Amino acid sequence: MFHVCVVRVAAAARVPFALALFFLRLFRLWGATPEVDLGAEAATVDAVHAPDHHIPGGITDAVAIDLVRKATAAGDATARRPPPPPAEVEPSTSTLLVSVDIPPEIRPELHAKDKTSVEQLSQAAKDWLENRVTEMVSVQQGDFNGLLEERVEKARAEMEIHLRQQIEQEMRHEVDEYRKREEESKKRCEVLEAELRAKIKDLEESEMKMKEERLHMLEVKTKLEAERQQLQKERQVLTKADQSAILNKGGGLRAPIKLKFGK
Repeated sequence: MFHVCVVRVAAAARVPFALALFFLRLFRLWGATPEVDLGAEAATVDAVHAPDHHIPGGITDAVAIDLVRKATAAGDATARRPPPPPAEVEPSTSTLLVSVDIPPEIRPELHAKDKTSVEQLSQAAKDWLENRVTEMVSVQQGDFNGLLEERVEKARAEMEIHLRQQIEQEMRHEVDEYRKREEESKKRCEVLEAELRAKIKDLEESEMKMKEERLHMLEVKTKLEAERQQLQKERQVLTKADQSAILNKGGGLRAPIKLKFGK
């Protein structure tokens, strides 16, 4: 009956089908066994949202209430069993559920078999169910928000790791390219330096040859100048000898010619 009342309250509050089914399954997790048909639960929730509260497929409110009561009885039997050892699993919405304590003043009303509709409940029971639904929605929303934040943080951390690896890979590639270009530039510089040294060596050798040729030319010029001067002296001697021979051709020295002008 408690499960049906919760479903009725969800229908009166115009809760979506998926959310109503979600709450019904939450209540089933508290006490029901796997023998409860989830399709019947879905049909019950769908029928609650229908205007005439009639469940399609031949399942009436009485059948749905009977299913819920069987699930509650099975849950009571399951509750008497020793609890299984706790297993370390990831936090989920089903493991974060807490037990529901029904106030004593409305417990008989919620467990009454003759009340098959939420309109038959008292205002206190309706308020308590509404508060419980609101509280459960808030708790589940907080759990979902926490789980969402956890997944967002995990995705952000994974993205940061991926970006860091990508940046490191790109930087490593850039460094390798820089070193490769540096090695190529170094080799080109060595080749140009060797060519420049060879040209400088050729220029030095050419300069040395030019200096040697200049010295040789100066030496030849000096020799030629000495020979020219020697020939000049010999020519002067020969010229004087010829003049002397011409003057002394008569066998002796002629008397000087005296010229006298006037008286």
